[in-house]
Amino acid sequence: MSYIISILFVTLIISVYLIVSFYNKKTPIPESCHIAYTEAQDCTLCAKRNSCGIKLAMDEMKEIKK
Repeated sequence: MSYIISILFVTLIISVYLIVSFYNKKTPIPESCHIAYTEAQDCTLCAKRNSCGIKLAMDEMKEIKK
């Protein structure tokens, strides 16, 4: 009996994950984040973190919030 409950629990977790992932992909990107999103798609995690476009975009977003 405990095996059945465990299998159902794992199945439920996987189902919720898949549903959330599906709807997350359908969510449109906000206009204010479109440039940062486009740059993030080309990111290779290089060693030049100070000149990284994502870091610069995040710094700009922090300044806008202030």
